[in-house]
Amino acid sequence: IILSPYLLHRHPDIWTDPNDFDPDRFLGGKINRTAFIPFGYGPRLCVGRDFSYLEGVLMLAGLGGRFEVEFASGAQLPAGNPLVTIRPPAGMPLVVRERVSSVGE
Repeated sequence: IILSPYLLHRHPDIWTDPNDFDPDRFLGGKINRTAFIPFGYGPRLCVGRDFSYLEGVLMLAGLGGRFEVEFASGAQLPAGNPLVTIRPPAGMPLVVRERVSSVGE
């Protein structure tokens, strides 16, 4: 049996508006823990899962502290291209500005 996380993560019986980007859907602990399995599940769970979670938090904290990031004027979140990872087919137009430090002023 092969289970597709891509299809499971977009199943309308499990997710309301499954193709919408809505991180708030994970708040409140209402989601079945087997409904979102980006690293697999059970005894064959990806051994790099915990490292990936830690690395992601550290990377975002580092970038968030140094830069302001927003969508470019008129840009919208594009539909993903389902490969091994989901990525926008033509990139994602962003505006990135270095934060100005107010320490010591």
